[in-house]
Amino acid sequence: MNSFSFCLAALAALLLASCVLGKDDFNSGLVISEVSRKIDLSTQLAKVSTSLTLENGGDSAVGHFHLAIEPALVDKLAFVGAMAKTPDDEDSSLTLKQVEIEAHRETKFFRADLGFRLKPGDSVELTVDEVFVHAMTPFPTKITQSEKQFVLFSSNHYYYTPYTVKKQSATVSLATSSVESHSKLKPTSQSDNDISYGPYSDVEAFQISPMRVHFENNTPFLSVLNMARTIEVSHWGNVAVEETFHMKHVGAELQGPFSRYDYQRTPAPASIKSFKSVLPASASDVYYRDEIGNISTSNLWSQEDSVELELRPRFPLFGGWQTRFYMGYNVPSYEYLYNLGSKYVLKMRVIDHIYDEFVVDNLALRIILPEGCTDIQLKAPYEMKEGKRELHLTYLDTIGRPVVVVHKSNLVEQHIQDFEDEASESRMRAACLIDEGQRLVDRQSGLYSVYSDAIHKYKSSKDATAFANARKKLDGDYRSISNQIIQVQSSLNKEQPEAAEKLTDLQRKEHEKKQLLDAAIVLAEKVVYHKLQTKPSLAEKLDKYLDNFNKSGQIPFGDLILSLEVLGKSKSLLRRFLLQNPHLSESQFHLTLKLYGLPIDETQNCTNISDFLNDSFHLSQTRAAVQLLCKMRDRLTEDMRAFQEGTVKKYVSSSSLTSQVEFPSSMTSADVSIDAAAHCLFKHVQHQLNFGPKDSSKNRKLLCDKLTELAKQDNGLASIISSLVLTPDDCQSTQEAQTATQLILNWVLEFFARCKPDPRLLIIPLHMLSRVAFMYPAFFQLYLSHLLSWAERMTPYVCSHEEKWCTSRGIQWRYQVHEHSVKLQDIRHEHLTFTNLADHLRHLVTGPVSIADATYSELQHRFAERESVIDSRQCRNACDSLNLNIWEDLGAFLRQDTNH
Repeated sequence: MNSFSFCLAALAALLLASCVLGKDDFNSGLVISEVSRKIDLSTQLAKVSTSLTLENGGDSAVGHFHLAIEPALVDKLAFVGAMAKTPDDEDSSLTLKQVEIEAHRETKFFRADLGFRLKPGDSVELTVDEVFVHAMTPFPTKITQSEKQFVLFSSNHYYYTPYTVKKQSATVSLATSSVESHSKLKPTSQSDNDISYGPYSDVEAFQISPMRVHFENNTPFLSVLNMARTIEVSHWGNVAVEETFHMKHVGAELQGPFSRYDYQRTPAPASIKSFKSVLPASASDVYYRDEIGNISTSNLWSQEDSVELELRPRFPLFGGWQTRFYMGYNVPSYEYLYNLGSKYVLKMRVIDHIYDEFVVDNLALRIILPEGCTDIQLKAPYEMKEGKRELHLTYLDTIGRPVVVVHKSNLVEQHIQDFEDEASESRMRAACLIDEGQRLVDRQSGLYSVYSDAIHKYKSSKDATAFANARKKLDGDYRSISNQIIQVQSSLNKEQPEAAEKLTDLQRKEHEKKQLLDAAIVLAEKVVYHKLQTKPSLAEKLDKYLDNFNKSGQIPFGDLILSLEVLGKSKSLLRRFLLQNPHLSESQFHLTLKLYGLPIDETQNCTNISDFLNDSFHLSQTRAAVQLLCKMRDRLTEDMRAFQEGTVKKYVSSSSLTSQVEFPSSMTSADVSIDAAAHCLFKHVQHQLNFGPKDSSKNRKLLCDKLTELAKQDNGLASIISSLVLTPDDCQSTQEAQTATQLILNWVLEFFARCKPDPRLLIIPLHMLSRVAFMYPAFFQLYLSHLLSWAERMTPYVCSHEEKWCTSRGIQWRYQVHEHSVKLQDIRHEHLTFTNLADHLRHLVTGPVSIADATYSELQHRFAERESVIDSRQCRNACDSLNLNIWEDLGAFLRQDTNH
C-alpha cells in the first residue's frame, strides 16, 4: 500500500464533548419543581437515573443549565449523559461540557445545552444518567470461602444540584432484600429489594444529607485493572484484534485457605467462576490464552448478530485474587474499513463488551495501520488521552507501520458507541462493498475454468471417483462464494440499491452459466455412462415383463414383486403398468393396495391416499380396474366401521377378493370411481385429523389445501360431495367422523360461495346434490342460491312449438354466458338448459316438507318481485326480455311435474 491519506475514526455520536474547562456561571432563575431518582445497586456499578422537571422562574429565556456531581462520588464518575423532551415531545441527547464555577471550585460541573430557548414560566422534562465505579466498598473487608459478601454505599439523600428543588424522592434498588442497616431520613420505607426516601419538599441548592446503606451483594465484583487492546489493519483484507487483560476480584478478600473440596460441594457465593464476552458477528479464529499456553475452558456460540465467548479462568476468583490472559480474533476489513479514492476510514469501537456490567480502570488502545499511511487523524466520541505515536515493525516491512496510541480510564458499557459521520461513511462503505463483490464475482468466474478442466479429464480418463471428489470440492467452493456474495449484496442494498441491482444482474448471468455447466456435466456423464453401461435399463426390464404378461396373461407372483420394485423407482412407469394390464389377480390386488399405502393388515396407514385419489379415475377406464375400485371401496367401508368399533380386523378373504362383482346397469365406471374415491377421501381426512400434526389449525389448512387440489381433477368435486353422503353406518356417528364431515362441509360451503352461479356445480349428479341438501341445511341454502342465480341468467328466445325446450308461450330460455372466474370447457350445453334447471328444483320440491316449502316460498317471492317490475312498465312485448317472467315458467313446469 503506497502513501495515501488515512482518516481514523473510532466510534459514534458525540455524547460527551471534549473536556476543555471553561469558566461559567449558572442561571439563578432556574428552579427544579420535581425530582425522582432511581439508584440501582444490584451490580458492582452504581447507576443513578434522575428524572426532573426544570422550570424557568427568571425574567429571560435560557438555553442551558448545569449539572453538579456530589463531592463524595466525583472521583468515581465513569459516565454522565442527559436527555431532554423537546417542544415536539421527542427525546434529544444533550451536549455536555465540563465547566468551572468560580464560587464552587471544589464541585465538578457540566454545562448542558438544551438546543432551544426555555422561555420564562415554561418547563422542560430532563433525564440524567450517571454511572459510578467502585462506589460500593466491601464491609467487612475480608470473608471466608463460604460467607456472603456485604457492601457499603454512601451517597446523599438529596439531589445534589445548584438549583432549589421543590419536591424530590429517591428509590434505592438492591441486589437482595438482606439489609444490615440503612440511614433513615423520614419519610423512609423498605419493600423487598427497594428502599424509598422521601418525598422531601423545598430543598435548597447544594444540600447534603449523608445516605448510608449496608446490604448483601454477591454479584461479581470483577474489575479490569489494565487492558491493552491492539487493532492491526492488514493490507490483505483482514483486521486482527488482540486484547490483554489484568483482572482482579475487588470484592471482600478471602480470609483463610481455599478448599477445592468445599468449593465443589457448595460453590462460594461471592466467587467468580466464569463470564461471557460478546464479539462481532464476523469474528473468526478466536483464541484464549495466557502465559502458560492455550486455555481450553472456553465455549463459543455463534448468534445471528454476535458471537458469544464464555471464558473460564484456570481457577475461580475470590476477593483479592487476580488473573492475566489475552484473547484475539480476526474480522474482515470490508466491514470496518471504507475508502473513497485514496482516503480511508476505519470504523471500530474503542472497547467491546467484555462481560456484563464490566469496569475497565485503565485502557491502552494501540491501532496499527498499514505501512505507508499518512495524514492520520483520530476522532473519538469522548475525551481520550492520545499518547506518543509509534512504529511497529513486522515481516516484510521497510519503514514500519504507524501506530496510534490512546489511553482512557474508568470505562463502562455506556462507552460502547457508534461511528459519527454517517454520510461519508456510507459512501465509503458502499465503495468497499462494491470492491468486495467484484472480487468474489471474479473468484466465482474462475471456478468455471476449473470445472471445465475436470470435465475434460473425466471424459478422457473415465475415472468417476476422481471426478466425483473434484466436483464435490468445487461445488463446496461455489456455494461458499455464492453465500458471501449474498451477504455483500444484502449489505450493499442498504447503502446503494443501484449497485446492488447491478450485482443481482451479474449473479443472474452467473446462474445461467452455472446451469449450462451443469448441463455439460450431465452430457459428459451420459457419454461415459453409455460407453461403460452393460446392464439393461429399467425401461428395458419393464418391456420384457409386459411382453411376458401379454403372451401368458399372467406373471408369476415373485416376478411381479421384482418388477414392481423396479417400477417403484418411477411413478410414471408404475401408472403405465397398472393401466396396461386388463386383469388383476388376488396377489396383484394385494400388492397394488400396498403400493397405494393401504395394506390389508394395517387399517390406519393412509400416507399415500392422495396417490390413489389421483389415479382412481384413470384406473376406472377398464372393467377390471373398476372391480378393483369397488373392492377398494368395500374394504375402506369395513375399515371405517372397524375404526368406529375401536378394533383392528383382518379383511383378507380369498372369496371376497377373487369373486366377480356384478354392477347394476345404471352404475357406470365413473360412478364407481367417484364412490370409491369418496370413501378414500373420508378415510384420509379421518386419519389425518386423528394422527396428523398436533397443531389443529395447521392440520386443517393442510387438509383444505388437499381438497382444493383434488377439486381440480376429473370428478374431484363429485368425490368430495359424495363423501358428505356417507350414512351413519359408515362411521359418521363417532365424534372423529363428525369432525371430518364438518371439515369437508365447511370447505364445500366456502368453495362454492366464491362465485354464483358456479357451473361446476351443474356437472355433479342431481341425486347426490339433493341428498346433501336434505342432510345439511347450510348446503341447501347455498345450493338454492346457486339455482336462483342460474335462473336470473336465463335469457328468452322465440322458438317454434316443435322445439324440445320451450314453454307454453313459445319461449325458449337459454343460459347467458357471462365472464366467469371458473373455466367452462367441461360444461356441456345440456347442463345449462332450462329443463336441467327445472330438474334441479324438482328434486328439491319432491324432498322433505321443510325443503319443499322453503323452495316454493323462494320461487313465489321471486315471481311476485318480477311481476311488480313488469306491471310498472308501459310497454309489453311478448319477446321483450324485460317483460317475461321466468319464475312463472318454472312454477308451471314444477306444478305440471308434481301433478304428473
